Amino acid sequence: MNRTTEHTLALSDGEITYTLTRKRVQNVNLRVHPDGRVTVSAPPRVPQAFIDDFLRRQEAFFKKAEKRRLAALQNRPRPLSLTPGELLPIEGVFRCVRVEQADKNSVALTDDALTLYVRDPSDARLRYRVFTAFFEREADRRLTARTRALYPLFSPRPSAFPVLKFRTMKTKWGVCRPTQNTVTFNRNLLYLPVTLIDYVICHEFVHFRHPDHSPAFWQALARFVPDYKEKRKALSDFPVPVLAASLTE
Repeated sequence: MNRTTEHTLALSDGEITYTLTRKRVQNVNLRVHPDGRVTVSAPPRVPQAFIDDFLRRQEAFFKKAEKRRLAALQNRPRPLSLTPGELLPIEGVFRCVRVEQADKNSVALTDDALTLYVRDPSDARLRYRVFTAFFEREADRRLTARTRALYPLFSPRPSAFPVLKFRTMKTKWGVCRPTQNTVTFNRNLLYLPVTLIDYVICHEFVHFRHPDHSPAFWQALARFVPDYKEKRKALSDFPVPVLAASLTE
């Protein structure tokens, strides 16, 4: 059974707090999450002193991770309130948000605009509900179409087209479960350029051959996406919109 504990470790310049999980792994594994959390997994019998010494040797890595985190916070897009004049990307193309009064709630998407037709343009929560319904519907439809278009490249693994699921996720673009023949996609992919959407789809399809992120996985992915390293960086750099919390209050 896994055992999780919290620890604080003094470094030469400050300290870190980390979550340690003892489980059946071969090595001590370290991860710094986008929100700054530090998690470590280690075999049950590895001494605590060995783990702390390992983490002390990673001090330069911690500093770089914190620098990247702060830079990401500074570059985070301003929260959108879905008001006229804001720019919002669909498949990487930034559209100008327009809001118009109408008897029936709907959304129209053109090459340069995303127009919300709503009964009461001043109602922020109504704008949010109308946009969200449109966005979820479009994400499911377009991501399904792209997945079906790319599927023949990977057959016979999986041997049957996978069951697709869609959610809004904070830290993952996709999750593949080969044994269940399912792939879950983050609906926020709809904001990204199609080339990056395709990269994520290919990434998840390769997991049917290699469930982990071993060197064999990346070698296989390179056969389908030769510039996957550039795509990974573009994926992390893309300014995914954030909707203002006031829209849901």
